[in-house]
Amino acid sequence: AELNNDIYSEIGGLNPLVLNLFTDVTSKFPSNNTIVGDGINTGGFLFNAPTTTRENTHITRLDYHLNDNQQIFFRGNYQWDNTAGVSAFPGTPTVSSWSHPLGFAVGHNWTISNNRVNNFRYGLTKTAFSNQGDSTDNSIRFRFVYEPFLFARTLSRKTPVQNITDDFTWTKGDHTFQFGGNVRIIRNRRFDLGNAFDDAVTNPSFYDLSGRVVDAEFTKAGYAIDPGSRNTVQAAATALIGRFSQFSGNFTFDIDGSVLPVGTPTNRNFATEEYDSYFQDVWKISRDLTLTLGLRYAVSRPVYEQKGFQVVPKERLGDVFDRRVASAATGVPLNELIEFQLGGPKNNDAPGFYSMDWNNWQPRVAAAWSPHFENGFLKKLFGANGESTFRGGFGISNDFFGGQLAVSFDGLSPIGFTSSDTISANTYNVTTNPAPLFTGFGQDIRSLPGISAPVQRFTVDADEEQRIEVSLDATIVSPKHYTWNVSYGRRLPKDLYFEASYVGRAARNLFAARDIFALNNLVDPASG
Repeated sequence: AELNNDIYSEIGGLNPLVLNLFTDVTSKFPSNNTIVGDGINTGGFLFNAPTTTRENTHITRLDYHLNDNQQIFFRGNYQWDNTAGVSAFPGTPTVSSWSHPLGFAVGHNWTISNNRVNNFRYGLTKTAFSNQGDSTDNSIRFRFVYEPFLFARTLSRKTPVQNITDDFTWTKGDHTFQFGGNVRIIRNRRFDLGNAFDDAVTNPSFYDLSGRVVDAEFTKAGYAIDPGSRNTVQAAATALIGRFSQFSGNFTFDIDGSVLPVGTPTNRNFATEEYDSYFQDVWKISRDLTLTLGLRYAVSRPVYEQKGFQVVPKERLGDVFDRRVASAATGVPLNELIEFQLGGPKNNDAPGFYSMDWNNWQPRVAAAWSPHFENGFLKKLFGANGESTFRGGFGISNDFFGGQLAVSFDGLSPIGFTSSDTISANTYNVTTNPAPLFTGFGQDIRSLPGISAPVQRFTVDADEEQRIEVSLDATIVSPKHYTWNVSYGRRLPKDLYFEASYVGRAARNLFAARDIFALNNLVDPASG
């Protein structure tokens, strides 16, 4: 220690708070293995870390007959699973995974008459989980030497979905009519501490010359360092110097643009509602031919954030892409910056992530034919008395997609409500420009020199920084799926049965990620 104090005397020597910290740590957790560390300055601490798993599921069902024609039921399920992880050291908090989904449904079955039946259902399904972290303080680490916690941050999500359905069946003559509706009320609530805290590191690689200034002081003092041990010397010396050569401020903003205090979680409440209605007629044209015709119509409200934490591009990204393609065809590059704005119904009904898609008609048709041939070649080929069956059908369906896209975009995009600022590598040295001192765990980091004052941004800076920004294209519409099938079945002698089927599927408007600012093929209008 006295040697290193002499070596780094220009910046005040070693940090006494770090020396006291390491003295305390090594007394509690003495090195007992050499799997990690250099075997001289640093070593590993091996300990038994109990991990427990608790899984509890509760299920109930109740049925009650109101009368001969009406029945009601209730069923419920609650699951409570907790899996504890390991801790950084004995006595420190453990990380854990807690899953506690809940679901219940009530239903009413009513036989109105001998040809009319109604079924009503209400259900609530709530997916809920929490990945519990082990720290609610700024992350402070001595890289390659000591980290008091894992610095895992808590992330929780609850997704309650209310589902209301009613189905009515009416048999009249050769027709069986069915019609009904389905309403889904979906909420997606996220609690996230992932961007709530700042971090600071005594990182040898972030010092000037990628850390060579650290061991260079030993060389100037007349000590030789084995090239194979240079990294371990840098790590140990950097930790004892006790100065943050790397640190970052992670900022979150309120809806009004004000900076939220350290430790403020990101709370997002996304919402959407989905509505379906349908009509179907099963028409028994004859004893051996049945035709089914159906039509479903569905709409889904564009997902939105209930408190207004929603950022969208001012110009639809699909339109930007089309303009770039058209401009490239004339030989002119188009690289305008994309600007963003607050969006959604909570921001004065500004445009949302995408527009309502009203074109969601979903027709379906199917037929089943079991011919009865009394004689001749057709009887030999297809059999008699319904021994052969032909079936075929075609249908169109649409996807509901809003909730998943919004959650993914909100977690990936830093535009609008989050920002981060990290000092540049090679900023500090160990002679004339010392880094900020470690003063204790939980110390303020965002006020350290070099962290820029946070500014809520709604655009991307026009600089040479490499970056990948993610957003949603407001031109998207509901993907359509086309499915069809044809089958033939034939009962054979000796209780054998033959069946052959063909199933086809096609789709349009499927989603894909694309780079709208990829390098364009600029065309010379003169030469082509």
